Amino acid sequence: MKREIIANQLVNEMVNLMGVPYFQRQIASTGASVSDVMRAFAVARDLLRIDHFWRRVESLDYLVPAEVQFELFHALMRMGRRASRWVLRNRRSCLNPQQEVQTLRPKLVELQLLLPTLFHREEANDWQEEVQRLIELGVQEDVAMLVASANFLFFGFGIADLAATDRKPVGLVLELYFKLGTELDLDWFGEQIIHLEPDNRWQDFARESYVDDLEGQRRALCGALMVGVNGVRDIDGAIQAWKATHPHLIARWMDMMHELHTTPGRDFAMFSVALRELLDLVQATINHRDTVPFCAI
Repeated sequence: MKREIIANQLVNEMVNLMGVPYFQRQIASTGASVSDVMRAFAVARDLLRIDHFWRRVESLDYLVPAEVQFELFHALMRMGRRASRWVLRNRRSCLNPQQEVQTLRPKLVELQLLLPTLFHREEANDWQEEVQRLIELGVQEDVAMLVASANFLFFGFGIADLAATDRKPVGLVLELYFKLGTELDLDWFGEQIIHLEPDNRWQDFARESYVDDLEGQRRALCGALMVGVNGVRDIDGAIQAWKATHPHLIARWMDMMHELHTTPGRDFAMFSVALRELLDLVQATINHRDTVPFCAI
């Protein structure tokens, strides 16, 4: 009876926070089992404290415009869906909610504390502008910062995972992650995928797969270059050595980015081809890493 009560409470909370379509959507897009989806939800909820921030947004009744409150709820739901999908894609075979939270939660907390410093380095400080917009509307600062960081936090799971797996400081992994993103224009590329407008169910699934693939490839690339990196100064050397080792593949990727920047009508096929090229670069990097670490070149 105790297990049934707990399961019932978890299902009710899942529906209340994530919405009715969440459950079927996770199963359809990942092929996960019912129990895996419930465990993934529990991990995502506890890692991001979605239930806590949901109550914070509820407390804004009559204090902020209704459309702003709806925007915040929608952002939390989107974060929960993406986080659950990350867990299902990367932890399905050994999904232990308590263990995952104990391992990743401290890393994610540290990452969230470092994000403002990272975002302040951006030339176009969209993050700060979004935080300020929400605060001026009456949203609490910590809620505003979380919502403004929503898109990056999905990729932050990979940073936390690398930091935990490789036993590296979160700040060091974040620095390499950020610099690789700048070198390859990956943040802009990811934003374009997120803003694709699907015409049907299959394109909707394709968009989710593209986001998952980009996260996985960026994490793998960062992990390959992280070998032997023990300080910020090592990062620049590792990146320069990597660029010298794969100039043709990197140039091909940058040519594709230039074409995407200048093409007015982007479609799903373009991103599929681009991700294939990025995969070639990542695989070449990993194969070279297994022979000679970049920091030793």
